[in-house]
Amino acid sequence: MTYIVSLGPLARQGVPLVTLIADLANAGFGGVSIDPQLMLEMTDTVRRDVASAVADLELVVALHGSFDTPIEDLGNLADLLGPQLGNITFDPVLGWTSAGLIFSTKRMSPYLQELENLAKQHGFSYGVEDFPETPFALQMYQDDLSPLLESDRFGILIDIGHFNESVHKYGYYKGVNPEEHFAQLPLRLLEVHLSDNNGKEDQHLPLGMGTIDFASVARGLRKIGFDGLSTIEIEPTGKHEDAIASAKEQITGSLAFWRELLEKENMKGPHHKADAGDG
Repeated sequence: MTYIVSLGPLARQGVPLVTLIADLANAGFGGVSIDPQLMLEMTDTVRRDVASAVADLELVVALHGSFDTPIEDLGNLADLLGPQLGNITFDPVLGWTSAGLIFSTKRMSPYLQELENLAKQHGFSYGVEDFPETPFALQMYQDDLSPLLESDRFGILIDIGHFNESVHKYGYYKGVNPEEHFAQLPLRLLEVHLSDNNGKEDQHLPLGMGTIDFASVARGLRKIGFDGLSTIEIEPTGKHEDAIASAKEQITGSLAFWRELLEKENMKGPHHKADAGDG
């Protein structure tokens, strides 16, 4: 497992990305998650500097954004990032129908099929956040997803904060713990987004500050043999300078919290020694 961190919240505070990447690598992270739109809005010079920084530090890069990003732009970013690019994942597209709110696979599937060609060329994996996260969901959207299921690069990203909200809000998930949720995923788990909340809203709190059972998260990941990316997503709060300092402290504290839990779980089953940034 590789520990990575979402740069978006701090980048939006105006922290120079190259400096931020170096700081977080020194803090023990083995990779970064960036919104592709954020990279596309950079100047060519800054974008190249970011690519050079992650290459020099040998960091994994995960791109997480929306289906609005043109495939051609993702191809350009893949060319720039080269072998450092690990995953490209997307927020799901949903739409209202006479049957209610459903996932818009008619839009997502053709886009992902086109992305498959890039994935083969560049060696990255790809998927959608929280979709399809149950066998029933996969069965329901089987016709549209079937061309993707043949690819060993297609998988799923699970946001554990979203799952905690679902447990508190929706009857289908009531009583389900993270360990049970991971066990029934119908696709290979590529990445997990980690933040805490109270179950009522997606607060992006530091790990251990909400109601999520992270011991169950760690146990569930160990049991499925997860070897993907675990991404810490902490939202800074407060005034600019205070928010940045606080967010960095919360991010590194969350990493320490998470590593300790994983180390305890790894002692219960087969594990291997890993390099810095891995667990």
